[in-house]
Amino acid sequence: MSTDASLAGKADVELDLRGKKCPMTFVYTKLALEKLASGQRLQVVLDYPPSFINVPRSVQLQKLGEVIFETPEDGAEKTLWIKKA
Repeated sequence: MSTDASLAGKADVELDLRGKKCPMTFVYTKLALEKLASGQRLQVVLDYPPSFINVPRSVQLQKLGEVIFETPEDGAEKTLWIKKA
């Protein structure tokens, strides 16, 4: 995973999951990724700390995509850019 924000680029779809908790954060992310074409990018905004780890892990375990960039965890919010496999 890169730490270079320029690699995130523009997202094809943005998903705001602030206020949602696990496991719904993964469910919504999975549904959004399933609608994307291979190579497209999904931007996911999370504000539930367990999801900061669980969403990227679940996406990779399900082989749905790869997290190509994530903002540093500040304890309150995190943004992930996921490239559809």
